[in-house]
Amino acid sequence: MDRHRMWTATLGMTVTLGLAGCGAATTSPPAAIPPAPPAPVKEGQATVNGHGETVLTTDSGRTLYYFTPDSPTETACTGHCAAVWPPLTTRASRLRAPAGLEGRFTVVHDANGRQIAYNSHLLYTFVRDKAPGQALGEGIQGKWFVATPGLRPLGSGSTSSSGGY
Repeated sequence: MDRHRMWTATLGMTVTLGLAGCGAATTSPPAAIPPAPPAPVKEGQATVNGHGETVLTTDSGRTLYYFTPDSPTETACTGHCAAVWPPLTTRASRLRAPAGLEGRFTVVHDANGRQIAYNSHLLYTFVRDKAPGQALGEGIQGKWFVATPGLRPLGSGSTSSSGGY
């Protein structure tokens, strides 16, 4: 009988310790998700159609553009087009708006890699713009327009050939 009681007590302690160990594994906090880096975009000034305008630029001051045939999730500019209109890309998988910009920045995985979009518009630079403040690509083919801080999201019914400003 002593042997039976000892075996029962040992079994009970084993089960109790095993359950305690399981509980400890499930109470640890989840891993923290690091904050998204800011998009490499800022506001700048450019001459658009002969007038000074506030536009979106790269960190180095190059004017940013959007292409009206693009969709929010797919580029229509690849190959030779992307050589003339280099897409703004990132290594990050998500971004946040930099200080001072109210719009929404996203990263779209498309034919150009991880392309940055502002309010659902994929962003590009233009090879003929050689210095900050130039906007030589405005209105080309009636499909390329300067991206401005006031550019409304695609689908809002307000994107037009006026470049959104």
